[in-house]
Amino acid sequence: MDISQGTKATARSVLWGAVAGAIALAIVGFSWGGWVTGGSAETLAASRAATAVVAALTPTGVEKFRQAADASANLTEMKNATYVSE
Repeated sequence: MDISQGTKATARSVLWGAVAGAIALAIVGFSWGGWVTGGSAETLAASRAATAVVAALTPTGVEKFRQAADASANLTEMKNATYVSE
């Protein structure tokens, strides 16, 4: 089977165009399309899960704190405590 030079040149151009298109698609997808890698998706999911747990359990914790016998003393102690942010 004999392939002409014109066909080879056209095929080469089409293949390089496809490669360039795939690279451009990946750049646009990850930059502006919202695509993420598996690792960053896991990190985001863990963060959202932790936030949801805190939001779900906070009312229960607050209610138990208020019902404690020494709630006012604990509240005063918490207000006077110094918190260090990491």
